[in-house]
Order: sequence, then C-alpha cells, then structure tokens
Amino acid sequence: MVLSAMTAHMGQVVVQGQGCMMLCILASDNSNVEVVTSAGGIQVVLMVMMVHVGDVHMQGLGCTMLRILASDNHNAAAIIDDGSIHGVLMAMTAHSGHVRMQGFGCQIACSR
Repeated sequence: MVLSAMTAHMGQVVVQGQGCMMLCILASDNSNVEVVTSAGGIQVVLMVMMVHVGDVHMQGLGCTMLRILASDNHNAAAIIDDGSIHGVLMAMTAHSGHVRMQGFGCQIACSR
C-alpha cells in the first residue's frame, strides 16, 4: 500500500517523505525487510531519490531507508551490485556540503 501510493504520486514530495518514513519504520523490524524488498522497496526509494534529487530531506530519507535495508547482506549486495549505489552517489554529489548526507551515503557504501 505504501509503495503503491509512492509510485502513484511520485512528484509529490510530501507523499514521498511520509512514505519513506513509513518504510523506515516498517523495515526497522527485521521481519519486514524481506516484505519491503520483495515488493520493490529498493527500486521505489531510488526512483524517489532521482525525482527529488534537489531535496536534501528526501535524499536523507532515501539514504536512511537504503541503509536500513542494506543491513541485510543480500540487500546490501543488490544496492551496490545492480548499480543502485548510483542514486546514493547522486545524492552525495548534489548535496556535497551537507555533512549528514555524506554520512548517510558512506554508511550505505560501507555496508557490504
């Protein structure tokens, strides 16, 4: 339901922010990580990050979500190996002066 709403309202930053926060809450429980990833959570979060690359808050939420999902070794490999790390690098580049954003990106890159 959350991913469907995020996909249907990709241009709405408020919907995306609320969706990412809800996904972070859900994925914080390890039993939900597989559900979120198998439903396409990684791909949706990356799309949101690409659409809202100029919004540091959205980039931070997206990286937080990816960091949570990357705590699972299979997800970490998927985030890095399938080129998804490109979204994280875009966020880091777009917000190079934002220290927290750099930290989020480094945590994801080092998760594997």
